[in-house]
Amino acid sequence: MDSDLRDLDLYGMLGIKQSATEKVMKTAYQKKALRWHPDKNPDNPNAAQLFLRLSKILTILTDTAARLDYDKSVNLLQNCSKKDVIRKEMMLLRKESDLRHRETEKEKNGSLILKLKWKKNGVYNKANLTSLFSKYGELSFVVVLKNSVAFVMYKSKTTAVSDFKLN
Repeated sequence: MDSDLRDLDLYGMLGIKQSATEKVMKTAYQKKALRWHPDKNPDNPNAAQLFLRLSKILTILTDTAARLDYDKSVNLLQNCSKKDVIRKEMMLLRKESDLRHRETEKEKNGSLILKLKWKKNGVYNKANLTSLFSKYGELSFVVVLKNSVAFVMYKSKTTAVSDFKLN
């Protein structure tokens, strides 16, 4: 088989199925040959190449041994591409599963932020809140705002939640 025809879909070029008979192939060839004949397409410089390619395709598909060889190579490529698609899909599923697992772990072990509010200004400061909430777990930071609001962030969500439940 010619090297320029190896990458082409010979059946697709003629517009037929792989199970087509020789008679169907010849009629499809005649229709395509009439369409791409260089005399019918004088303004198309590729018409002669396409016409020659069609005649090579017909000789390959009408020769029984060459057709079997081509069909085997096409089937092998299709099987390899199916396996490749399945392999890629499996890798994508693994990545999604790992991502979900990491997200649940992060959610489970992630930090815990508490928002605190009180009515009177100046009652609590950073030192008071740190000493008050550090007994429930290790703190990352404490931020006290002007409007009687503070944020306390624990380093580990699990220790903070378990310590709160115990008290």
